[in-house]
Amino acid sequence: MEVQKLSNLATLDGCSHPEVATLGAAGNFGEQPGNCHRALVRSFCNQLSVPEPGLVTCKCFDPKTSKIIDEDVAIFYPHLMFSALAESYPEVFQRLFKLHELPEFWEQTLASDDDRLVNHPATLEKGWGQVTIPLFTHGDGVEYESRDSLMVWSFGPLLSQEQSLDSHLLMAAWPKSCTCKDTWPQLWKELAWSFKALAKGQHPTHDADGNPLKKGSPFWAKKGKPLASGLKAIVWCIEGDHEFFSNSLGLPHWRNASPCWNCDC
Repeated sequence: MEVQKLSNLATLDGCSHPEVATLGAAGNFGEQPGNCHRALVRSFCNQLSVPEPGLVTCKCFDPKTSKIIDEDVAIFYPHLMFSALAESYPEVFQRLFKLHELPEFWEQTLASDDDRLVNHPATLEKGWGQVTIPLFTHGDGVEYESRDSLMVWSFGPLLSQEQSLDSHLLMAAWPKSCTCKDTWPQLWKELAWSFKALAKGQHPTHDADGNPLKKGSPFWAKKGKPLASGLKAIVWCIEGDHEFFSNSLGLPHWRNASPCWNCDC
């Protein structure tokens, strides 16, 4: 809506750029705000080569009936986004993941005796430091309507120097008021499966339950193929605030005598 308003005002002020005029006309010039997003996507995003989200059936809480129901939750699989960026936007991919800095990062990590590398599967292959990209995952609650918030999970490149909005890639989001104890575990299982594919550097041949992919599966066409010409990616750190670690991941509360940042695990 804000983009439409600003563009319409610019047009009324004399701006004649055709793209600004298109933005200003979205949603019947703002009279139908619910249609603005669709109009903008149709006008400017129809050539995007990013994967569509997948649907995962999860248990969730229905605030209207106070019952646990099944609902489809949309998630963006990290391995598909990684592969799509490498294939369709190579310049963005190179800049986002800072591939030229990989050797130096892993050399410094090895020199610091970081115990996360001890017996790590990524280190078993020759030349792993040239092709293994360190990632972060991030979880946080964000504003959603006036009486609710969204739990949002994203991932991104640890080495990127891009702005936050450019380096955080959405994985999944769900309203906290509609969350039950079984909602996120199903989503985490799918995301963990996707991260395993990233660690191997190839599209999976089996689904998240360990069953061979079947014809008709959205993952069937590329099964077993490289994700990005031999490049791989591993989760190197989990980021979030104290509330996220305590309330979402169940780690000791920050008022606990032994909070999570004192743990040497």
